[in-house]
Amino acid sequence: MDNMYFNPFAQNVAIIKNYFKRKSVLVMAITFLLGVLVSLVTILLSINMLPDMLAQSNNLFRSGYSSSYRYSTSTLSVIYVIAIASFVPIIITGVLKFVSYILIYKKSNNSDPKSNPSAGFTILYVLSIISLVGACVASFFLVIAIFIMFFGLIYAVTSTSYYSSQTSTAALIVLMISCAALIVLMLFAAINELKYFKSIRRSMNSVDISRKGAKPIGVLRIIYIVSLSFYLLMMTISLISMLTSRNAIYYHRSDISNMLPLLILSIILFITYIIYYIFAAKVSLGYSNYIDNIKFGYNGFSAAPLKYTPAQPMPMQATPANSEQPIPNIQQNNFVAQPGEKCFCPQCNNDVKPNDAFCNKCGYKLK
Repeated sequence: MDNMYFNPFAQNVAIIKNYFKRKSVLVMAITFLLGVLVSLVTILLSINMLPDMLAQSNNLFRSGYSSSYRYSTSTLSVIYVIAIASFVPIIITGVLKFVSYILIYKKSNNSDPKSNPSAGFTILYVLSIISLVGACVASFFLVIAIFIMFFGLIYAVTSTSYYSSQTSTAALIVLMISCAALIVLMLFAAINELKYFKSIRRSMNSVDISRKGAKPIGVLRIIYIVSLSFYLLMMTISLISMLTSRNAIYYHRSDISNMLPLLILSIILFITYIIYYIFAAKVSLGYSNYIDNIKFGYNGFSAAPLKYTPAQPMPMQATPANSEQPIPNIQQNNFVAQPGEKCFCPQCNNDVKPNDAFCNKCGYKLK
């Protein structure tokens, strides 16, 4: 009867579970959820400050003309609707990603062979498809913007004013290059994220195991870390200069009290996402090396490749009627966990747990 419930791809599932049960996945889930919550609070605070910002910049609310006041009110209404509408995708995406990370972590730490983290990866796979569609739509509009800027560039070059045409040309060229780079970055991130989660899902339902997209996504997340760190530095410098500058006495107190919470929240938001991307890059790059170690033996201890046997279905054995079922011949591995003793990997001598099926460092098959 046990053969009826045998999973022919259990080896690949055990390999993936052995990797994604680490604490980094849990930290990813927590920091991502915190980033989403701080983002929502930042948006709400920005909306609350919007009337004061418009009043100070355009002097619309203090104007004696009623038409200007009506115009400002309608503008604010449109901005409020757009901002509130943006809450829905942020909340839905944030909750789904958080749930998927938690599912992956919990299912991977469950020693039951029937416990499978495929549900978490399926959610991430569906979200990556939606992200790819959104990147394609955004790229379409950016391409249109590039064409518009190209015609504007032609007009600026043929302009009679030398200085104005030179300034406009430089600005349009920078904008065109920025839009083209943004298109490449969005499509590259969406495509490789789709490959990453798709390869993991397929590995749990295939005789082979893959890690497509893991390394490019890890490198891209490192780029995110560098970019966010730069913006964090700029925000910190702005906060320090606002608090310590001699010109701060000329600022209106209400202006500083309004801007300070938003600036502090932005700094917290950047720090949260930097931590998230650090662990996300660690997980994706580590997964790529982990699969390579299992399949090809890329480690610093042995040049010989590790033996990886793709999981195959167990043949059904006929049992004679009214007789006891034969005991299967199970080949024992050299790895034996003694009670009360520390366990070490025979390949790289790394500390492992008694219930580990594979070494976390070199991928050696322990059981």
